[in-house]
Amino acid sequence: MKALLLSALVVMLCGCVGAPVVTNAEALSPDELNRRSTELDGAGVVVRGYLVHEAEASGLWDSKAAEEKGEVSKCVSLLYPDSIPQNVIRANRKEVVVRGVFRKDVTANGGLFLGLCNYSGVIVNSVDGQG
Repeated sequence: MKALLLSALVVMLCGCVGAPVVTNAEALSPDELNRRSTELDGAGVVVRGYLVHEAEASGLWDSKAAEEKGEVSKCVSLLYPDSIPQNVIRANRKEVVVRGVFRKDVTANGGLFLGLCNYSGVIVNSVDGQG
């Protein structure tokens, strides 16, 4: 039993090795993610932005103005690995902090993607509203 618990602990800790802890204050913008896409591809990230989650659009923008102007370089698409959390639906068109894994091309492994604002995106782990 002890060996099983130790094995589980090692597996959990291996996922954290080399992953820096990023606070909300150090959160990146969608624009910065896109400018650093090669460097950050596959990295755990914290991103602050304006959330749009609607039937034909799912993205995190630098600002409401960037979304209204359609400045796609200032947007990252959002992918939810399971179901869409209720707090995401409630946070639509508000400033939020998103934690997840950044991919410079979310379509690289194939699949059906609707409503992307950009090929770059974040596979979402959590969304925190900012008020």
